[in-house]
Amino acid sequence: MSDWAKFLRLTIGLFVGLTLGILALVVWANPYRNIPFIGTDRPLMDGNQRFMYPSIARDLSFHSGVFGNSSVRFLPPALLNRELGGNFAVLGMDAATPYEQMRLTRLFHEVRAPDAPATVIHGIGAAWCAREETYRKFTPRPFPEWMYDHNPWNDTLYVLNSGTLEVTGRILLHKLGFRDRTHFEPNGFGDALPAKSKFDLARVRKLIYGSEEPKPIEPVEPPVEFSADKRAAWVYATHELFGELLALSPPQTRMIVMFVPYHEYVLPRPGSEEEQNLIECKKRIAGMASSRPNTLVLDFMRPSRINADERNYWDQVHFGHDTAAEIVLAISAAARAQNDESIATVLHDGLKPQ
Repeated sequence: MSDWAKFLRLTIGLFVGLTLGILALVVWANPYRNIPFIGTDRPLMDGNQRFMYPSIARDLSFHSGVFGNSSVRFLPPALLNRELGGNFAVLGMDAATPYEQMRLTRLFHEVRAPDAPATVIHGIGAAWCAREETYRKFTPRPFPEWMYDHNPWNDTLYVLNSGTLEVTGRILLHKLGFRDRTHFEPNGFGDALPAKSKFDLARVRKLIYGSEEPKPIEPVEPPVEFSADKRAAWVYATHELFGELLALSPPQTRMIVMFVPYHEYVLPRPGSEEEQNLIECKKRIAGMASSRPNTLVLDFMRPSRINADERNYWDQVHFGHDTAAEIVLAISAAARAQNDESIATVLHDGLKPQ
């Protein structure tokens, strides 16, 4: 055998051996907890919830779930469990489109059928009120559709790529004790907020108002008005997806739909077309929800004692831990027909007595 042939065989052997070794490490790590017959007790070490949350949605130890974008991701699961009962998974995905929210919600329900989740909370943000003929499915962030079906074997086609290798490395470092922090807890909660001691009011005001000083909310004069026929012609493509969300939950599942509490400065200006659009959107969402039994619709997306105070926020849409706890308590009170009007408005209450 020539030296070249020996070199070629050695190179191929090293490549195959290295590939098999890496594959074995990835299979052991099971970085997205979706490889069949491999342990799913791995830490959640990827910051893209679109890859991490399907495994949580499949975990039948969770009887209830929170769905939406990052505006609901900081609702504390322990307090949700105490106030509303059940074992909550918090599955609010950063910048999630309504379609992505629906896909995760669908998976959560499908793996539990014929059993019904105890409670589902849907956070409704601005994307659900966009007037458009068609909705956008995805953001620039990758969305792994193959993780949201019921064929675990097609997931194995994606076990060797740069993403899985990076997450595998993090898991290995975690297991060896060189990395303590995980991206998310087993229930999906990930505390990405700074420590309270680092709160900087001037910085927060700059993020909210664009300056270090608060700005007044100036109404539009004269106010914009639209006829009933004009408003009726408005198209909200995402409301088709909302109809699917409503249909996913069996009647015995308690559903709470909440328009999320943005800071009041970023809400539509009084008298503006945007305000009229939001009013129409809320009306339609509440109307659709009223067709489903055991459903509560709450409106936090309006001026209140919470969102009038910038000290409750880290930016325009993300509130702090104390405010998150107050919102959960407000949801719980409203679910007991004891709503606090200084925080939220009940747009529809069809809940069954608990």
